[in-house]
Amino acid sequence: MLSCRYAGMTALRGPGHKACRCASFPGVLVAVVGVKGGSGKSTTAAYLAEALGAMGFAVALADADPQGTLVEWEAMAEEMGQPFSVEVHPVPSVPMVRRVLPGVATAHEVVVADCPNRDVGVTEAVLAQAGFAVVPAPPGAEELRRATAAMALAEKAGVPARVLVTMVDRRSGLARQMAEALDEGGWPRFASHVRRLTKVAAAVGTRRPDDLADYRYVAEELVALAGFGARPTGEALGA
Repeated sequence: MLSCRYAGMTALRGPGHKACRCASFPGVLVAVVGVKGGSGKSTTAAYLAEALGAMGFAVALADADPQGTLVEWEAMAEEMGQPFSVEVHPVPSVPMVRRVLPGVATAHEVVVADCPNRDVGVTEAVLAQAGFAVVPAPPGAEELRRATAAMALAEKAGVPARVLVTMVDRRSGLARQMAEALDEGGWPRFASHVRRLTKVAAAVGTRRPDDLADYRYVAEELVALAGFGARPTGEALGA
């Protein structure tokens, strides 16, 4: 059984949160959560898994979305001769989440799960086994509302979570406004952010996410938040 990588996360959870689940779930499950499409959720799951793999962790992807975005992406990448470097496991229902995920985690150090947008039951089943949740959110008032709704799901499950601001256009001040709004609302966020990049958009659904771009900094920050790696070196929104 793998050692518990989230042993130092008690302070991130706050009063009333559940104890670390790693003792019963050997690998760390990172849930990527959203309540509506268009936030970059599946992109974040795929790139984050590849970035963690590049850091030397044994990683798997779990596609818990009935739309099967990651499963289709992996199949297309394989067909194009640019396969993923991590395995993708379809778990699009509550029974499959409960039956399959523990076995996947036993064979890996980290499992990154792409949760569905609308099936709250499946998302809750994933969160019930998760050690951390990532909530991708582009800048904007409506996206902020959706992000806080997703954060509330993680909070209800007792899972530490952070909002990841995605699709950032540096020519706009919306990303800074989003960061300020999250801070004012008391919603934890990643210091790193993900820019809107053509090279990332071009890879989605077609080939392996090999150019990790900003996601390498997000992965470093995630590892640091978990208390088992170096501090992040990515750019901060508030800088």
